[in-house]
Parts: sequence; C-alpha cells; structure tokens
Amino acid sequence: MNMDAQVVKNTWNHYGKEEPFWSVITNTKFKQENINQKNLDEFFLSGKHDAEFIKSKYKKYYTHENPKILDFGCGVGRILSAWANPKLADGCDISASHLETAKKYCIHNTLHLVEPGQCPKGYDIIYSLITLQHCRPNLIKKCIISIIQALNTNGVALLHIPYFIAHVRSSDTTMEMNYITQEEVNTICKENGVKILDIDESRDMCGGNIKNCVYIIQKLKS
Repeated sequence: MNMDAQVVKNTWNHYGKEEPFWSVITNTKFKQENINQKNLDEFFLSGKHDAEFIKSKYKKYYTHENPKILDFGCGVGRILSAWANPKLADGCDISASHLETAKKYCIHNTLHLVEPGQCPKGYDIIYSLITLQHCRPNLIKKCIISIIQALNTNGVALLHIPYFIAHVRSSDTTMEMNYITQEEVNTICKENGVKILDIDESRDMCGGNIKNCVYIIQKLKS
C-alpha cells in the first residue's frame, strides 16, 4: 500500500472511532456529544433523500428489475440503510471502525472492508457520494478505474467528485478535501471503455464554493 492510501485509511479509521457520524456530515449536531435519537433520525433521513436521488438517476439508464447495488464508501450506512431490499444492496469502506457502526443500522446488508482504491466486483449499480473528495487525486483516479472494472455489463455508476477547489486542504492526520477535473474524469472513462451519460450539478454536496458534480457513467461492454 502506498503512503497516500495508508494515510487515508488511518485517518478514516480514526474518525470512525472518534466521530463516526460527524465525519460523514460535518454538522455539530452529529458530534458524539450531541448524538440523540432526534439527530440520528435526521442523519439517516438525509440518507433516504440521497437514495431517492440515486434511484431517480440510474432508473433513466438501467431498467432491469432488482439491480445489485454497491455503496462505495458506505461509512456508517447513512444511505445504505435506506434501500428497500437490503439483500440487493451491499456496502464497502476502508474504515473498519465505520463499518462496526454500520453493522448496527445495516443488519441485513453485506458489508465489505476493502483497501483504498479497491472495489468488490459484480454490481449493476455502484454509487459514491461525498466520499471520493477525501482521497488524494491519484487515489481518486484509482477508485474510478476500480469502480468501472467492478460494474457488470450495462451497469451504471454515480460518482460524486469535486472538479475545482480554490484552496485544497492537505493533511496526514485530518480530513482532506481534493478534486480532479472533469477533463481528467472524461479521459479515465474513455481509456476504460465507459460512457459518461450525464453530469449532474443540480445538488451542491460540498458547500464552501467547491465546484462539484455527480457523473453518471455506464459500462456498455465487459
């Protein structure tokens, strides 16, 4: 494992132990000292809204019933827990501590602990929201390629990635914010035989004047 991968793995395993909910949505109400049932309900309700957004997007391009779904960077299961059929939705994350919390809320979902840049294979739909931004650029690119390789033929990926940050925050011990350009994503897709169907900028998932979007990508050949 290279140094960048080890850094992100160590950082997120630490956050999973100390601040499992706040590290997913950085609002003070989700700090451990403020966690109560009301705030937990709000946290997981936001996951239901994101699941609805994901479904509305992939249904335009993937019409088969009961697709096998993967939440790439599932954290504590904020979105994963929202799927109606948990046996068809799996999650993966690099943080063992986040997954320990996810087990409480995703008791019927399959959870995979993976190394940074790895993605379990055999999925029709793979989504990743507010996750890839915390990887360093070369690792973001590695993740995209791994996700593409993990898709079944005709599968669709929905990848949220910032494409411009004025002031990149880099640290070996705290949460980073990174980006890669839309041109870089387009090049990766062309080199790996997949098509960008849409670039959705309707929802700002970062704030702070960070330019970000969701790429909807389809793998048309194995």
